[in-house]
Amino acid sequence: MTKMVVQLDPSGGVAPNSFAAKPKTIFRAGTQFCRTEEQPDPEHGIHGIVVINEPDVWMVNLVTNSAQHIVDPGPTFNCRMPIFADQLANLPDESAKQLGSLEFGYELEFFKSKGATAQPGTPG
Repeated sequence: MTKMVVQLDPSGGVAPNSFAAKPKTIFRAGTQFCRTEEQPDPEHGIHGIVVINEPDVWMVNLVTNSAQHIVDPGPTFNCRMPIFADQLANLPDESAKQLGSLEFGYELEFFKSKGATAQPGTPG
């Protein structure tokens, strides 16, 4: 299992104290198991957790103690965690398709598939 804490960079136009700027904790185990834990969003009355065990998806709101269960209809059963999901709609189709395959937990595989090779680092 891979655990990541991710956060948008405020220099990209995100308001520093906004919900969007708060860190999210992401867990991933292969393409079947994914989990996202968000910080509380008091303005909207949400403290969201999403748990995926394909084909089952649970969306939980800890503020209201409520949950919703969804079943992925298929035909494929892969949880996806694209890094640039919010920006893909603004790109041409081919670019969006390529960049959309860059996912949390599979960064190394993505860059290797594009022909990237390891380079020696700069001594610190």
